[in-house]
Amino acid sequence: MRNSRKLPPLNWLQEYLEYHSDTGHFFWLKETRGSRAGSRAGSLNQSTGYIRIHIQGIKYGAHRIAWKLYYKEEPPNILDHINGKRADNRIVNLRKATNAENVFAGRLRIDNGTGVKGVQQWTKGRYRAIINM
Repeated sequence: MRNSRKLPPLNWLQEYLEYHSDTGHFFWLKETRGSRAGSRAGSLNQSTGYIRIHIQGIKYGAHRIAWKLYYKEEPPNILDHINGKRADNRIVNLRKATNAENVFAGRLRIDNGTGVKGVQQWTKGRYRAIINM
């Protein structure tokens, strides 16, 4: 299970960031180091596909900040993007998940030749299924 970085206090986030739950976008309410008030907050991490927001020199997942601003509580350790698009931080696309749910919702393994989750390969005239718990 992941250990997620603790987010800044809710009152700080509410003072500095505006979250649009219908679009998943963030905007700076106040000027911060390197950001102007009114500008869009966050940038896409090309290697992971997640939007990250830099706050006081630390990178945070935008989906985790969205959860805290919307529900006014710390996000769970595992937040799942329902549609699989990591940059889609609309609140309707975020859900609490177990590790098993999150893994199952992920992409097919690179060595999957069938296009079906759990059915990995055709061997000796049969499909071979692999299930890990």
